[in-house]
Amino acid sequence: MDFKVLLKRTSKKRLMQNLAEWGKRPEPENGIPKFFNKIPKESEPLRLKLREERSFCSSWMLLEQGACGILDILACSFLDDLLELRDEELSKELQEQNWFSAPSALRIYGHYLNLDRDHNGMLSKSELARYGTGTLTKPFLDRVFQTCLTYGGEMDYKTYLDLVLALENRSEPQALAYIFNILDLKNCGYLDAFTLNYFFRAIQDQMKQHGAEPVSFQDVKDELFDMVRPKDPETITLADLLACGQGDTFVSILIEFHGFWAYEN
Repeated sequence: MDFKVLLKRTSKKRLMQNLAEWGKRPEPENGIPKFFNKIPKESEPLRLKLREERSFCSSWMLLEQGACGILDILACSFLDDLLELRDEELSKELQEQNWFSAPSALRIYGHYLNLDRDHNGMLSKSELARYGTGTLTKPFLDRVFQTCLTYGGEMDYKTYLDLVLALENRSEPQALAYIFNILDLKNCGYLDAFTLNYFFRAIQDQMKQHGAEPVSFQDVKDELFDMVRPKDPETITLADLLACGQGDTFVSILIEFHGFWAYEN
């Protein structure tokens, strides 16, 4: 069954049956889904580069290998994204916002190639620091390289893809769990005032660099705890973060200057 045919189905019950059949399919040649054949001819050099990166297809390979449970798929928000691809007239702008579309895949991998300044196929900490607006803090980047799988101190595309998926979907429970693990400086399952201060000091430093008066950590700490309202008034757990409904704002304040600035203004 072709993936495009699968998405043409309108019934979620039928889709579940199709996914079961889809999961039994043998792995596609070179681990690359058929949608790569739809990439424009002018993008051929990039398409060839993508074929060299099997990890590029990690999200798709979950479906190809039957590694993602059908009930998990039906319960996840990405099912709507899958169904959206049924629309053959979907604009390029909307396709780029859809994690499973070819334009989105090209966008993400194109960013990875642009970050890779020495063209060795891996990202160093300094190269990753240019991600997005370039304002992810040094303590956060340090922790990313401490907690995530790296090779000789550099990050491969699969690890980068996991990080981007979390950063672009910060309100999702799985993304918050991923980022919380990075923020959990003591590996104790909670964030306390010491940990929050450790990360927020870098935000204060960036404020100074931009000529702004640094915000008092005590004030920010009080706001963060008021935002989350944890069961223990001295610590914040992942469960607290998920329950408060503002986990994306919470982590953005701690890891990215532009995230903090957007909250302040």
